[in-house]
This record gives sequence, structure tokens and C-alpha cells, in this order.
Amino acid sequence: MAHPVLLFVPLDDRPVTFDMVVELAGAAGVDVRTPDRALLGDRFRPGEVEEIWQWLEVEGGTADATALIASVEMLCFGGLVASRTSDAELEEIAPYLERLTALPSHLPTYLSAVIPRTPVVATDEDAPYWAAYGDALRTAAANTPWTHQAPGIGAMEGALQAADLPEHVRAAVRHHRGRHLTLNTRLITAASRGTFRWVLIGQDDASPGSLSELERAALQAQVAATTASNVLLTSGADELSARLLARWLNDLTHRSPTVRVLYTFPWTSDAVPLYEARPLSTTVAEHIASTGCVSTEDDPDVVLWVHNFEERQHEAVDQGDERSVLDAVGPILRTVRSAAREERVVALADVRFANGGDRELVGRLLGEPRCAGIVAYAGWNTSSNAIGSVLAQAVVAHHLRANTVPGSDRRYRPALFRRILDDWGYQSVVRPHLRSWIEQQEGAPSDLGEHEAEAEHLALARLQDDALARLQRSFAHHPVTVQQVTFPWHRLFEVRIALDVVPAGRVRQGIVVADYDPRWPQAYEEDRSAIARALGPMLRGIEHVGSTSVPGLAAKPILDIMLGVNADDLDRIIEPLVAIGYEYNPDWEISMPLRRFFRRRRPDGMNTHHLHAVTHGGDLWTRHLRFRDYLRAHPDKAREYGDLKKQIAREHQGGIDYTFAKTEFIRSVEALAGVVRR
Repeated sequence: MAHPVLLFVPLDDRPVTFDMVVELAGAAGVDVRTPDRALLGDRFRPGEVEEIWQWLEVEGGTADATALIASVEMLCFGGLVASRTSDAELEEIAPYLERLTALPSHLPTYLSAVIPRTPVVATDEDAPYWAAYGDALRTAAANTPWTHQAPGIGAMEGALQAADLPEHVRAAVRHHRGRHLTLNTRLITAASRGTFRWVLIGQDDASPGSLSELERAALQAQVAATTASNVLLTSGADELSARLLARWLNDLTHRSPTVRVLYTFPWTSDAVPLYEARPLSTTVAEHIASTGCVSTEDDPDVVLWVHNFEERQHEAVDQGDERSVLDAVGPILRTVRSAAREERVVALADVRFANGGDRELVGRLLGEPRCAGIVAYAGWNTSSNAIGSVLAQAVVAHHLRANTVPGSDRRYRPALFRRILDDWGYQSVVRPHLRSWIEQQEGAPSDLGEHEAEAEHLALARLQDDALARLQRSFAHHPVTVQQVTFPWHRLFEVRIALDVVPAGRVRQGIVVADYDPRWPQAYEEDRSAIARALGPMLRGIEHVGSTSVPGLAAKPILDIMLGVNADDLDRIIEPLVAIGYEYNPDWEISMPLRRFFRRRRPDGMNTHHLHAVTHGGDLWTRHLRFRDYLRAHPDKAREYGDLKKQIAREHQGGIDYTFAKTEFIRSVEALAGVVRR
């Protein structure tokens, strides 16, 4: 598979709605194309809708575009905030929906849309009627039953009539929310006709019995009536594009990863989180389905740990007096470690608190090497935001392990570190201090004004001294630097963290496939003896593998040596191997968590030896040996492989592309050799 090309129109310009999706897609080897960021607007300025449309129609008409993921809010209003505050009439918005349906049929389209939120506390991001009449609207909606006789606008009208409101306020609510309801209704109709590949309609901030719930019930009835199997109503908003990315990757690769869910407190999994209207367990099930994954209890690809709350959810910035959860997570941590040893993708949705991670839990996890094997993490904003984005990470990690996308651990790892540093490090460790500081300066957390530059400096310093230091101890072999912290919407809530994860001695060298050299076996024997002396009883097996181990097979002139050790010794062998001249490279341990990779180089930096330390008798050990032995026993198949590698080397000079291009052939030989993949 060549690098797919994804057109992406985000919900707005925030790091979590824009950068996170681009970073995850890039980690999966996707060529992501987006409108110029300046066109997306910001907190107060709507995006340039017409210019974004011009970009989309040009890019969508190209033959190389593989798919489109787009936010209806950006394409119709100029972003999420603009959709809340816009006075545009439905007649002004409808033509944009018609343009969506006119996009080329060769471009599979994945759309997100939002049911307008019912704010707990109105801000300047909401329609103006919420500030003065929000309490009356919330009370009226909670007391208005939805029925099939009064669906949608009818149910909303019942709530409006029950509320003590001036007529101009009723008119404003009818206009604003009725416009969105009609727009979403038309999306469902178009999807039911096959116009769009998938439509995900999220419920922005809500509460049980809110106007949002009345509207969701009406839309759900329409989905049922049209039997639109490609539409899902769900909680959440900001993470919808990330969930669509996961679904598209699963569609693209024809895979449906299986997910087992673990709750810290299973007896409260049906509690309703802050800013949401549905039980947490319902939301988790919706999110798994929306990403194209399948729930299971047996032999999962992904273990999703939902770190939930015991009684009711609180804000992350206010945590500190709660009872310690470390005793409660002990049994789950044992399950997590076991799943990591079985090479399952372990993902942590940290939703004990709203708007930030659990300070105590994540600090505990970072006390273990590689964060106890967790390779996907999120704990930002609402529970839905965290669950959806961590599932998107888990799907990308799954495909990297399955080698079904031409992606890279080197590009994935920054996405993981950024979520830990943002959702836990900034939101829960740093932001409470910044909030106190800004209030001491008689400033406002929601409008930094003249204090913004100093707040950025303080945030960077505290993040480096505390959260980054703990992250670095856990991931000791991955040097991480944070260069800058900025506040893109000029308030403390959102943060953009510029970080760099230094690759382990990365060398760019072309792909050279040489004819077989009969000196390769002797070169292996020389290293075998040195390795055996260095490792002593930790070494349970050593084999010459890879193409240089097959007589007559053309190969890159790099010896591949496989070591078999006990799983508990994988990290213990690092120091003695480095001492005899091998360089440890941990860059690929997302894809292969039970492999430790080493290399030796010439003085000019060119690789001469690759050393793969794996669990003796495990999956990687068996696959490598069976592949080698089959080629040794079948010279014709070995010659076919050599010819293929020479062809691929001419077409791909990047190591990742070269390796990925061989995948289909390798798996066909493994099948002939009796390899069974999980």
C-alpha cells in the first residue's frame, strides 16, 4: 500500500482538534493535507468558509486523494464556536451541504457534526440567550417529555412554551437550535442514501434531560426510520475527527481491532460524567463502535483501561483531597502488565476527573519503566474527549504492530508523550499553580491579556522541572525536550506544547541490496562468540536470521542476529551489549514491545550488524526461524524474494517504505511455513 492521502478539515484550530489528528495520521504513514491554518479562524474569529471550500474542491478533485474527514461546523459556519454564535439562516447554510453531496464519488467522505451544547455555565462562546435565560431553559427541558408525536422541533417547542421566557428569546432558541436540528436531519438523510461513507453526530456539552437530549432523541428516531447504518449518534465533540481517523484506518486496512474494557471502579461505570448526559459505560460502547472496533472479553487486540470515578466526577484542577486510588488500581495494574507482556495494545482513558488527568495515578505509572507498558493515553476535557482520542491512538498503535500501515513508531511516540504532558502534566500538575498565580496578579484565567508571556514562561519552567522530569525517568532511553508552551486561545485552558523526541542515532542511508556473500556466516560466528561471553546465562539462544542467513539470497549487507532471552532479561541485556560495541535503539518498541534492537556501525556510520533480542520461543523467535528455514529449504522462493527486494530497493530508498513493501511476500512465506498470527 502506498502512502494514502487524507484531506482533513478540522473542527477548529486548537491543538486537540487539529494537531492531534494530523500527528496520529502522520504516525500511520498518511499524507495529510489541510487548509492553511490561518483560514481556520480562532476563538473569536470564524474560519474563512468560502476559501476553505475552494481548497477542498480543488484537492478533492485530484486523483491521489484517498479520503476526506471533515467537520460540518467548519464547512458551514467556520468552526465550533462560530456554530454556537452564528446568526446565519438555514438558507445560507444549506448550499454548503449541497456542495458536500456533490464531492467526487471516488472520495470516501467521513463527516462529523455536533448537536449544540447545553452549557453548564454560559461563556462568550455561547449563543447570548444562555447567559440570562440558561437556568429557565435547562429546567423547562428537563420537565418536557419527548414523544414520537412531538419529535425534534416539536419537543423543543414544548420546552420553550413551558419556560418563563420573553418571546424574542424563544425565537432565538428556535432559530439557533432548529437550524442545527434541520441540518443534522439532512445529513442523516444523505448518509442513508449512501452519499457519505460515515457520519458521526456528537452531543456537545450536555446533561440529562437537556435540550441536547431532546434533539438527540429526535435524530436517533430518524436514524432508526431510515435504517442508516452509517450514522452514529454519540456523546462528544472535540474528539470526533480523531475517532473518524480511526474508523477510516480500519476501513482502509479491512481490520476491526477487538477491545476489552477494564474499569477501575466497575460498580460505578453507569454513572454519568460531568458535561455529559449518558452513562459512562454507554459512552464507552458508542466510542468503540464509532472507531470501527469490536468489544470483546476474550483475546483482545486492545485493552482499554477506563480509570473512572467512584461517586461523582470532579474537576482535575480541584483534585487533592480524594481518597488514594493506588490500592484500587493494584489488580488492574497486574492485568495491564500481563497484557503488555502479551503484546496487546494497552490504552488508558483517564476520566476520574474532568479536564485533566489523575495526578496521583499517572505519577505512579511514570514510576515504572515505559509507563507500565501503556502505549495510548488521554485525560483531557470531557470523558468523551479522552475516550475517543485514546481509542484513536490505540488503533494507530495496533496497525503499527500489525504492520498494516506504512507508519512509524518515531512519529507515534511524540503523540503519546504530548498527551501525557498536556492532559496530566499541564492540566493537572501545572495549571492549578498558574490559576493561582494569575489570580494573584488580578488577572483572569479566561483572558490572559498582558500576563500571557509570563504565564507561558512559568508554564514551561514548571512543566520541565516536574512533569517532563518524571516522564523522562519512565522513558529513560527516549530523550525528550520541551521547547515552548503557548496558549493558542489566550487563556489557561488550552495549551500548545512544542516538544521533540530525539531519535536514537538515526542514520539516513540508501537501500542497497547486494548479491550473497559467502563470508557472512563466518562474520556471524565471530559476533556470536562475543555476545555469548557478554551475556552468559541470560542468553538462551542465538541464531543467524534474515536474508544474510540464507545461502544464495541477495540481501542488504547487514547481518541480522537474533537473541533469545527471558522476558525479564530484555532490559538487563542492554548494558552488557552496549559495553561490547552495540548501540541500543529503542525507537521501535511501540510496534515490537518485546524486542530490544541493537546495531553496530562502521566508523563512517553505516550499519553492519542488527541485533534483535526477543523472548526465547516467543512469537518473533518462531516467525524469524520458520521464515529463514523455509527459504533455506526452497531456493526458488529465496530467489523470488531476492528479485523482489532488488525491485523494491530501486523504488523505495526510505527504510520504512522498503520494509513495508516486503510485508505481503513475507506473510505469504510465513503462511507456507506454518506461522499462525494472532
